[in-house]
Amino acid sequence: MDVKIENQDICLSPSARAVMIDGMEQAVQQVNLAVKIPKKSFVYDRNLGVNGEVDFNENGLEKKIEALVNECLLHSDVIVNILSVTKSGDRITIGFTADNGYESCMSEVVLNG
Repeated sequence: MDVKIENQDICLSPSARAVMIDGMEQAVQQVNLAVKIPKKSFVYDRNLGVNGEVDFNENGLEKKIEALVNECLLHSDVIVNILSVTKSGDRITIGFTADNGYESCMSEVVLNG
């Protein structure tokens, strides 16, 4: 289980307790955090983060992002496969599958959008 993060902060219930998530919601959150935040900047896990290590104009981008995300999630049950990286102006959309060993899903991360 993980603490749910929304709007760059811990999500609290009406009773002011941290909202906990698990399963695919947890897996997708881990991938989103890994892709969106700069390496070493996340106070709760300094190993998390890919942004800043990737040049979004280089060739073979899907495999590089996939390797970096899976490295961030090394101590997790989540395996990520990057399906696509598309650019439209400053907006970058990364399509991926996440698999936690029990279930899998497709989702996407949007940067600068």
